[in-house]
Amino acid sequence: MRGLSLVDDTRGWLRIAVVLSLAFTACGGSGHPDTGYGANQTVPGTINCTDFCQRSTDCGGHLCAEDTGKDAYIDMFTALESQCESSCASSTLTSQFTTTIWTCLFKSSCRQVFADDACHVQANYHCQ
Repeated sequence: MRGLSLVDDTRGWLRIAVVLSLAFTACGGSGHPDTGYGANQTVPGTINCTDFCQRSTDCGGHLCAEDTGKDAYIDMFTALESQCESSCASSTLTSQFTTTIWTCLFKSSCRQVFADDACHVQANYHCQ
């Protein structure tokens, strides 16, 4: 299974994965223009799983929809938000994400965060 993840093994970042098992053709971040979707969102005042999971699933759904032209990805990713939340610990997020990283996750476009790793946390996404 593949999903959205924020990972940086070289710095000891916690692996946080939104497990999203989607049985579709694989797509990735390379070669797709940045539409700007998700840029300049309001940054939540506290680092927490609810906002992290909402942001991750929203971005994942829209990126896969942009890449494949299939809007069904949006609903499929959104439906898995609660699965993300149940496997996430806010205390772990707060110990691993700086304010700068948290701000970057919400101010950058989804493609910048998950395809281009603009926040430098080894972020990525896969649609399958």
